Amino acid sequence: MKAKFQMVKLKEIGVNPWQPRKRFDGQRFDDLVASVREKGVLEPILVRPIEPGVEGIDRSPTRDMLVKYQLVAGERRFRAMCKVAGELDGREIPAMVRKMTDDEAFDIMTIENLHREDLNECEEAESFQSYLDRHGMQALEGLAERVGVSSRYIRRRIRLLGLPAPVLDAWREGKLAYGYLEQLCRLEDEEEILDLLNEILGGWEFTMVKDLKYFIDNKSPALSSAKWKIKSEGCTTCAQNSEVQTSLFGGESKKALCLNPACFKEKQTDWFLKNWKKTSYHKEHGTNAFRFSEDISFSQWEQLSHLFDFKVEKCRGCKDFCTLINLDGSVYQKMVCTGDKACHRAVIGGTPEASKPGASGNGGPRVPWHGEYFREEFYKSRIPVKLAEVAPDDEKSLRVALFALVDAEARVKLWFVKKHELKEKGCDEDEEDDYDGFYPWVSPGTVWRYIEGMDRAHLLEDLREGSTVVLMEKSGPDARRLVASHIGIDLNTEWRINEEYLKKKTVKEIHELADEFGLWERREAQTFLYETLLKKRGAFKGCKKPELVRIILESGMDLAGVVPAEVLGEKGESDNVG
Repeated sequence: MKAKFQMVKLKEIGVNPWQPRKRFDGQRFDDLVASVREKGVLEPILVRPIEPGVEGIDRSPTRDMLVKYQLVAGERRFRAMCKVAGELDGREIPAMVRKMTDDEAFDIMTIENLHREDLNECEEAESFQSYLDRHGMQALEGLAERVGVSSRYIRRRIRLLGLPAPVLDAWREGKLAYGYLEQLCRLEDEEEILDLLNEILGGWEFTMVKDLKYFIDNKSPALSSAKWKIKSEGCTTCAQNSEVQTSLFGGESKKALCLNPACFKEKQTDWFLKNWKKTSYHKEHGTNAFRFSEDISFSQWEQLSHLFDFKVEKCRGCKDFCTLINLDGSVYQKMVCTGDKACHRAVIGGTPEASKPGASGNGGPRVPWHGEYFREEFYKSRIPVKLAEVAPDDEKSLRVALFALVDAEARVKLWFVKKHELKEKGCDEDEEDDYDGFYPWVSPGTVWRYIEGMDRAHLLEDLREGSTVVLMEKSGPDARRLVASHIGIDLNTEWRINEEYLKKKTVKEIHELADEFGLWERREAQTFLYETLLKKRGAFKGCKKPELVRIILESGMDLAGVVPAEVLGEKGESDNVG
C-alpha cells in the first residue's frame, strides 16, 4: 500500500518500543526543538495504523485515548514537536500513513536509524543485534548490504554486547572508546575485565588503546608453546583463539594466542604433572618438580643454578628441588629451592644462625646481603654528587642520560637493542623470541659497553630517538599535543582525512562532516558523483557509505583545513607552549 500524507494528532501516535535510540537530548536535539518552534516540522514522519495483532503498542503519554498510529520513523521530530506543541496553535504533525506488517515496520525503523540517525556506537550495536535476533544470522549479509558496511563490521560490534554491564554503561556514556572494548572482548574472566575497566577509567595505567593491547598480548600465551596437542583439545576452533577471532571479526594477529590464560595454564599444568620425568627439564637439571614463575614471589625461592655440582647433589632427592618455568614453557630459573630457608643456607655453607642479618661470629661465613647493601648505599650517595660536577653537555653526562633512559624503560631498551643488534655472547640466532623480533636478554653491561663507545653525534641522535619512543609509547595525549605544538606541528593545516577515519563513521556522520565543510558543494565532488559514480546530480543522500568515502578521497578535492572538532580536541589550537 502506498503511503498517504495527512496531519495526525500527537496524542494519537504511540512511540515504537523497537527504537534503538535511547537518548533524545543534547545540543543537537535542542537545535531541532528550536527549529521546530520557529518553522514547524518540515519533513513528515512515518506511521502505520494500529490494527489487530500489531506488536509492541505503546500508548500515548496523555493516556486519554488509545493511540491510532504507531511511529515507524522520525521519532526525534515527533519528540521535538511534543515539546513545543503547547506553544503552537495546533497539536498535529505532518505524517505519511502507510499500512505495513510488523516485520516491514521493524525493518524500516531499524535501517532508517542506522542510515540517518546519529546513533552512538552502543545503540548501533544493539540495533544490529535486535535485527538479527528477529531475522536470524542468515540475514547478516543482507543487513550489511543495506546499511553499507561489511558483515565483519557488524559481527565486531555485536560481540561487544557480551561484555559486563558496567563496561557497556561506560561505552554508552562516552567514557570508554570503542577500541578499549575490542581489547576487553579478548578476555574471558569477568572480574579481570572489570578490574581493567577501573584502571582505564582511572586514567593512569592504560592511557591509550595500544597500552591495553600490549598488556593483553603479553599475558596471552602463544598456542605454539602449548605442550599438549591443541587440535585434539579443540583449541584450533576455540573462540578464545586469537586467529579464530581475527577470522570472524577482523584485526591483526601475528600468531595464534590463547586469550584464556587460565584454561591454557590448566592444560599446561596437567601435561607437566603427567610428563615431568620425561621432559628435558628433568633430564638436564635433575629437578623433581616445577613451579610457574607467576605463582611464586621472589622471596619464596632461592637460586641453586650457580652452585657447584657437589652442593646441588645434596638437593637431588628433595621435593622442593624445582625448575621455575614461564607459562609458555620457557625456563625462568633452572634449579631453585622452594623449601625451608634454613635448609638452603645449610646446603650452601655455614649455619642458619650465621646467615641471618646482624649475625656475627669469629671465622663464620660472611653475611650474604651486607656487601650489596652497603655498596648500593655508597653509590646512592656519591653518584648524584659526582654527576653534578660534570658539565651537562659533556659526553659523560650524555652517556649516563642515554644509559639511564635505556635501562629504565623496557620499550626503549627493545628499540635500542634492535637498532644496534646487541646480543649476549653465546646466544644463537634461533634463540630470538619472535614477538616483535625481540632479541634475547641483554645485560646492562652489554648496553653500557656499547654506549661507552659511541661518539657525541650518535649519543645525541639516540637520546632524541629514545625520547621519541617514550613520547609515542608511554606518554599521554596531552603530552604529545604540547610537544607537537612546541616543534611546530599545526594540526589544523597538516591533518588530512583518511580512509581509516571515514570507515569508522556512520553514513549520517559523513554527511554531517560534508555539510559542515561544504564538501558536497565543491565542483570536484559533484563531478565525481555524476561522471564516476554515475549518480544523479546532487544525489549524495542516496550514496552508500563506500561511495561517500570514494567521493571524499578520490575526487581530488583539497582537504586541507577539513579537520573535525573531535580531532582538534576541546582545546583546539590553544595548547601553545609558553
